[in-house]
Amino acid sequence: MNNRHFISAGIFMLFFYCPAALAQTQIRHNTQAKQDSVVIELPNNIKLLLITDDVTKLQQLEKMSLDSVVRDLNRQVQEATGKTPATPPDTTNKEKNKPDLRYDVSYKRKNDQLALTLGAGAGLIRSQLVPKLSPTIALKRKRMEYSITYDMNYFFERQENRQYKLYLNTFLDFGIGTKLFNRPNDVDVYQKLTIGYLIHSKGDYFGKNTFKLSYSYPITNKSIRLMPELYITNNFKSIFPGISINF
Repeated sequence: MNNRHFISAGIFMLFFYCPAALAQTQIRHNTQAKQDSVVIELPNNIKLLLITDDVTKLQQLEKMSLDSVVRDLNRQVQEATGKTPATPPDTTNKEKNKPDLRYDVSYKRKNDQLALTLGAGAGLIRSQLVPKLSPTIALKRKRMEYSITYDMNYFFERQENRQYKLYLNTFLDFGIGTKLFNRPNDVDVYQKLTIGYLIHSKGDYFGKNTFKLSYSYPITNKSIRLMPELYITNNFKSIFPGISINF
């Protein structure tokens, strides 16, 4: 058998065991001749022809291993054409059902982020406008955010000499937030509930053991946040509200 016939037979046997790739198979039995033929019609207008003296002998192919035939066929095709045969994709059920572990790892790395940000804004506390600086470190997960904020509040008081004196009051805030579902998937904005404690006090703006409860809600996708606040001070004897806008 020359190379041409060998290649034709190898291709036939390869596709004979892969019925999903076949478009149509025709068996032509010639009673007047000593040879029968099998025509295999493949996609892309490709036809394969097998000539045999008895088509019933095809049953013997079920016991044969085609691995060596396919390897020899690929080698001869490469030598004849100078091109490496394309490797067909593995479409077995085993591969379809196999979990993609690399996707899981990438997914976790994409959604678990440790972020350090410096926020700024202003609050209204006891009818006084108070500028704020709020460096925050946050762990952002798929739908949750956990944060620690060093919330610095700058109170300015005018003295008798018409000069202003600065009183810095600082809260340490602990927050937990959930990602909003009504925003685009690529926009990480969270609504957050925060509890804070006054760790540095100056002036008479707050009493002893001051706590702050706040709710942060993003009003734009650019993280402009509206924050209603509730201050509990003087050993839980005094309560008053506040409100802030942070950027």
